Amino acid sequence: MSTPNKKENTLRFTKLEVKGVKDINDDSCEVVEDDADADFFSIYGRDEEGFAHCIGDFSTRHGAETIKAAIESGR
Repeated sequence: MSTPNKKENTLRFTKLEVKGVKDINDDSCEVVEDDADADFFSIYGRDEEGFAHCIGDFSTRHGAETIKAAIESGR
């Protein structure tokens, strides 16, 4: 017996961005413009409505940019 086709609920990103992030306290953080102010770097995916979703956090911008490039190239 086959199962009926289910519509997959997939979040699609129109853009990926790497941003520097500063820890404010245990419950919050904020994106910073200057990498020197960042405690870590996050990859954000923008959905079709423009909302940002954090994909992952990295200790260096280089690490985040490397993973972002791999995602974009399909590796």
